[in-house]
Parts: sequence; structure tokens; C-alpha cells
Amino acid sequence: KTMSFPVTVGLDNGGEKVTSTDSHGRSLGVRGVTPDGRVFRWSENGAVALEAGVLVQGVAANSSLDAALNVVAPTTGVTQLSIAVVASSGDDGVTTKDWYKDGYVTVDTSPGQAIFSIKSHPAKTSTGAETVVFQFGDNDIIREAMTSGTTKVGLRPSPYKDTIVAPTTITGPIIGVVQTAVPASSFYWVQESGWALANTDVAPAVNTALIFGGTSAGHLNARTSALDDIPEISIGHSVDAGAGADKTNFIKLALS
Repeated sequence: KTMSFPVTVGLDNGGEKVTSTDSHGRSLGVRGVTPDGRVFRWSENGAVALEAGVLVQGVAANSSLDAALNVVAPTTGVTQLSIAVVASSGDDGVTTKDWYKDGYVTVDTSPGQAIFSIKSHPAKTSTGAETVVFQFGDNDIIREAMTSGTTKVGLRPSPYKDTIVAPTTITGPIIGVVQTAVPASSFYWVQESGWALANTDVAPAVNTALIFGGTSAGHLNARTSALDDIPEISIGHSVDAGAGADKTNFIKLALS
């Protein structure tokens, strides 16, 4: 079916710097593009304010809930699924209504392998084991039969929820670089590609590949042989000779 919502929001120059305590009815992850082609994603910040120029990650999935959950009496042709959510030792999120909204149910074993977008869900009544009904997007229909006791699923929060500065050891999905100061618990546009400003640990040379090597939280590194043994994430490349160590530099961001 034809989608009845915009898949891309046109942003005026400067619109990408707007932050808000209101989601404006946008789903997390909605794409925004400026007239010059810079690409952003609508995101929700966590409990700590962000500075411009830092690399950020989304909330980590709960290791008790991201796989191996049982489905309960599944049927095809519907847009909902009952899942036996196990007790969790941490904050499992399901105790808050719609905490997983804009996230995903992932089917990780046959039959029924697929990914479904979560539109809503009720809150669990406790942190113990409980069956919860997850409602999918309006046209996100279960088409392949699942089997109780055999099909296993996981819960994944939106990658754009509860963002934090990328720590030296990554715990969640890297989503982009912040281009404006963002208050705690606010909605904002995080940039994933195009011309951008980013904080670098060293002064990059012209057209140097930039990575996140985890040497300091939220800061990029120039790709060098000295970092060969460090797990890394490719971010983009520098444009010209950088301003210096621990400075904000003009780069070409390439996370999409």
C-alpha cells in the first residue's frame, strides 16, 4: 500500500538546529534533508545534555530481551504479536507503556523470520515474566506463520532513542554527529551524512579517513597504522588540514 506519511522531511537551512521537548508527531528515525543534501534523523536525547560536534550512539538493547523470547498463539494476517517477555534484571523498558515504540520485533529463528516495526504496546504490570501484546505499523502484517515454542523473537528499541555521547567502549548503535547543543531529554536532528562539524582527537590531514577508535568519548580519530589493532567504526573523511587536537573540524560525514 502507498504510505500516508512523509518518509523525508524537508528542512530549511537552520531547521536542523531546532530542538524540542515535543516530538511533533514524528516517529524516531524520520529522515530530514537540508537544501544542500545534508541528511539527519529525528532522535530523542537521553538524560545528559549534548554538545555540538560529538558522535552519539542510541540506547543499548537489553541482553535479556533482544533474542530468544517465545511468541504466544501467533496468527498470520494481523498486525500484532503476543510475546512472553521474561523477567529482566535491569530496566527492561516494557514496564513503561510504548517504551519500544519506533523500535522493532526481530524474529531470529525460523519459521517466520522478519523484522516488524513497533507502533505501541501496554506496560507490563511488574518486572517479572509476563505476556505483552505488541502492535505493529498499520500495514506491517505477519505473513509467514510462526510457531509457539519454536519461533523466537527479540525486542529492539529505536536506534534513535535515549542517545548518549559515544563512550570509549560502544554499547549501542552509532547514529551520527550532533550539530547543535541539545538539552537533556529533548528531541533533535542528528546528522548522519553530508558536510558537518565534528570534534577530532588529532588534527587531520587533507582528505584523511576518519574513524571512531574509542580513544576518547564522542571524538573522532584520523585513520592511522597506529590504530590498526583497535576495533573501529568508519565515520567519513576530513576535508582539509584540521585545526588541531581536540578541535571541531569540517568533515564529510558518511554514516548512510
